[in-house]
Amino acid sequence: MFNKKKKTMYVPDEEVMLYNKAKKEAEAKEADKAVDVPDVTETAEATETADVVESTEAASKDVEINPQKKVNKLFDKIKQFFIKVIPSKKDNTKTIIIKSVAIVAALAIIVSGVYLVAYFVDLGQQDAKIENIRNNYELNKDDYTKNDNNQFSKFDFLKSQNNDVVGWISIPGTKVDNPVYQYIDNQYYVTHDMDKKNNSYGALFLDYRCNINPMSLSRNQIIYGHNMRYGAMFGSLDEYRDINNMRKNPIISFDSLYEKRVYKIFAVMIVNDTEDTTFGYSYSAYRTKFTNDTDFMQWIKHSRERSLYDIPVDINADDEIITLSTCCYDFTNARFVILGRLVRQDETQDVDTESITANKDVLYSKEYYEKKKLPIPQLDSSADTASKK
Repeated sequence: MFNKKKKTMYVPDEEVMLYNKAKKEAEAKEADKAVDVPDVTETAEATETADVVESTEAASKDVEINPQKKVNKLFDKIKQFFIKVIPSKKDNTKTIIIKSVAIVAALAIIVSGVYLVAYFVDLGQQDAKIENIRNNYELNKDDYTKNDNNQFSKFDFLKSQNNDVVGWISIPGTKVDNPVYQYIDNQYYVTHDMDKKNNSYGALFLDYRCNINPMSLSRNQIIYGHNMRYGAMFGSLDEYRDINNMRKNPIISFDSLYEKRVYKIFAVMIVNDTEDTTFGYSYSAYRTKFTNDTDFMQWIKHSRERSLYDIPVDINADDEIITLSTCCYDFTNARFVILGRLVRQDETQDVDTESITANKDVLYSKEYYEKKKLPIPQLDSSADTASKK
């Protein structure tokens, strides 16, 4: 029998074992890298997010810190300003005077600023109110039908707004186109508007002594108004200082609750607000009653002598008058006054404006001459004596 080969177990040599071991270790390291290294995109997003958060936190800190720094700087500047402006014991006399003048000037500017702000606020409010009233009145201004009280129906709306209304005045060619009110005194509408609210513009108002009722009509209807800038209220009356404007606009229209009334201007004056006895006659532009026709005509004569213009409008003893008055600044308590005569039933509204001339011998009150440092004119000794009011 032949001999069988004996099986033996294969044993790798040392080099093979070392190779396999190294290969496994290398594969293990590669596997570890695949697990530990993050995705590049994710890393970039994470980095960007971190930067944004960091920037936001920094900005937040700036917001918290910067305003405080600005406030501190502002207070420092104010402090330095007062140190420089307010007089101190260390300052010499000249510096103290300069600083004092600067403080007064600064206060004047502040006060003026506050006044201007209030003025323009009132201006806007008043203009809006008047424009609204005008638009409503325009719709019915030519309607002269009467209501149950024998008053023009066109005033019903105005009376529902303010029962003090007594009429509407307008002067063609000027900005005068306003309702007229009347109170128990001559002070209320100096500081109150048509809505009875405090307002520096006030409202146009009829003298409390006047009566518009035809049964007891006052011979002289006196209407007052502020001389406001931009022509508001009676501000445009000042334009009558120019003779050309006098020639262009010689008519006044005043519709009372009861009557349609048109007046021709016959005098434009600068007077004081009280009686003036400069020329031996106790003259006042604000008379509502006259003793008799002679007294009335004498007053007309002295009014013409004080007029800036000679106006060819004749006056009779039985004529009715209107007086428009506003403040002016020719002297203390000066008033700019326009007088008109009611157009008679048998005449037209025409005025010979080309014949209007400047009065070369205008008489003013003594305050005017004192302010201008002019001598008071000497009149003929036969001047009229004082009249009774």
